[in-house]
Amino acid sequence: MSKQHLRRAFRRWHKRAGLFCAFFVLILSLTGIALNHSDAFKLAQKPVSAAWLLKAYGIELPEAQSFSLAPAGQTMLVTAFGKQLFVDHAPIYECEQEFVGVSATASTLAIACVTSVALFDAQLNMIDISDRYSGLPAQLERFGVCRAQHCASAAGKNYVLDEQTMHWLPSAEAPRAALVQSTPTHIFDAIVSNFSGADLTWERVVLDLHAGRFLGAWGPWLMDLVALFFIFLVVSGVYLWSRESKKKPKQHPANRH
Repeated sequence: MSKQHLRRAFRRWHKRAGLFCAFFVLILSLTGIALNHSDAFKLAQKPVSAAWLLKAYGIELPEAQSFSLAPAGQTMLVTAFGKQLFVDHAPIYECEQEFVGVSATASTLAIACVTSVALFDAQLNMIDISDRYSGLPAQLERFGVCRAQHCASAAGKNYVLDEQTMHWLPSAEAPRAALVQSTPTHIFDAIVSNFSGADLTWERVVLDLHAGRFLGAWGPWLMDLVALFFIFLVVSGVYLWSRESKKKPKQHPANRH
């Protein structure tokens, strides 16, 4: 192959490689800037809530359980979404372990998790959290109301909450759980936007985009291929520049005027 044909081939493939790499240069540049300023953008503190992105990471959205309750006569929709609890679409509480149930009396709202119960007034101000130190059984199995009081059951025994002392006392009556109802679409969509999924942050997503891991097992190999194209662009660019510079005639001082 002659030098002229070689130069034409280099120029042709240099353009093609440039077009192929343009998108990846843009992605690498944007994600690199974001990672360099991760602290300023607080990417590590921002959980991902987009349903399609959570699904891409294999994180399935939990099933929503909604309950219509009326503490102190104020009707509200309480929704359990995994370990997170919402009133209407506003987050109110998050269980450390699994959610068990919710109940309302004439003055308070109670949210029960496996090892704790959070008590709220009618304005949704937290009054107290009851746990094993206040006599709550270690592993709640069922939660609801009995005789207009908050009740729980565990290990075949029933308990009722004394709201004055926040102690759980033995009860002969089993709790009646609140009825689950369908979650309105607009409430569900708003809850999903406030849902934080499995500690997945935007810093992790940006880092995976930058490294190619977002595309799965083949992603890093694709980025390796892109890196080879970058190397080819450098080599071909230097070669074409050196050829063009040699073709330019040198101007002597006497010929400049």
